[in-house]
Amino acid sequence: MKVTIGKLNKRVTIRRKSKTVTPHGVTKYDYVDYRQIWADVTGNSAKYVYGQAENINEIFYRIVVRKTNDIHIDDIIVCDGRQLKITCEPVEIKTNPQYVFVEATELVEQK
Repeated sequence: MKVTIGKLNKRVTIRRKSKTVTPHGVTKYDYVDYRQIWADVTGNSAKYVYGQAENINEIFYRIVVRKTNDIHIDDIIVCDGRQLKITCEPVEIKTNPQYVFVEATELVEQK
């Protein structure tokens, strides 16, 4: 995977789970904006498992960012109005160790 700084062309927002207590004493967990970073976001409709493509009805995203310790598996990434749930911890790109990638799936609200 070849990555250059010019490929990081999407501004994404990292949202982190926050704990709040209402005036009535109820503990509530919400996602709040944590920080914005530049990323390269690529969507796939198939996932590779052991070298074979497995067709799945979900959209998987590969997000490449500069190496950081601020991204955790419990976070949500917002890109172009889509909420993407991180499915794996950041993995260092071996050919260019100053970048990491995370895999994510799209969250869809059900009514």
